[in-house]
Amino acid sequence: MSATGASPIFDRGRVPGDSLPAGEWSSVAEDTSRYVGEDAAGNAYWAVRSADDAVCIVYVPVEESNRSLLCGGPGLTGTTPDDRIMQFASSPTALTRSETELVGGTLLERAEK
Repeated sequence: MSATGASPIFDRGRVPGDSLPAGEWSSVAEDTSRYVGEDAAGNAYWAVRSADDAVCIVYVPVEESNRSLLCGGPGLTGTTPDDRIMQFASSPTALTRSETELVGGTLLERAEK
């Protein structure tokens, strides 16, 4: 497990492609964001730290109308407005790799619809 306690993605240096998409992200430290990748449906994911140093997942669906920000710590699990369950792969408690899609080697994701 990473020193951050949630995901090894924070162990690598930040690159220009790690920037969050334009929008209102006042509750996170944008300079900590790391681009995770896209799932098979084309939805995009970032890992980022909150202003109070919690670990968060930013979810931006293809249509961008139901963006989500989920914050917590190791074992963080959350459901997006369009019923996708997400969790860091490095500390899963609710999802398993056999029932999910692994996004960017960092997140487990499963659509509930």
